[in-house]
Amino acid sequence: MLLSQWRQLSRRDCRAPADDRDCPNARLACRLDLGSIVEGFRYIQRTKPVRALLLLVGLISLLGVPYAVLMPIFADQILHGGSRGYGILMGASGFGALIGALVLAAKKTVQGLGRWMAFAATGFGQA
Repeated sequence: MLLSQWRQLSRRDCRAPADDRDCPNARLACRLDLGSIVEGFRYIQRTKPVRALLLLVGLISLLGVPYAVLMPIFADQILHGGSRGYGILMGASGFGALIGALVLAAKKTVQGLGRWMAFAATGFGQA
């Protein structure tokens, strides 16, 4: 299935807009070739901060899926809150995401950002 999607994407017809001044990189943005994907993976391999961030995001995503799937069961059968308890839990999750986004947006520099991300990942794991 993945191979057939790759073939379909690689065969697509990419035409630049009539006026190249509107979008000078249209031809470059539309090209899909294996070399650029390999170069992206090489960049990730060479760049330690990018590699660490992608691994952290992948790990959080992998472990966060059961959180979203099991939340209704947890709210109903463990906390006996029903739909109201589920709403409260999801609201608390959204509130925490909002606070985290505001804290990160208030940072002036990227100094210590890795520490903040590790703290946030730990907090997500404890929730």
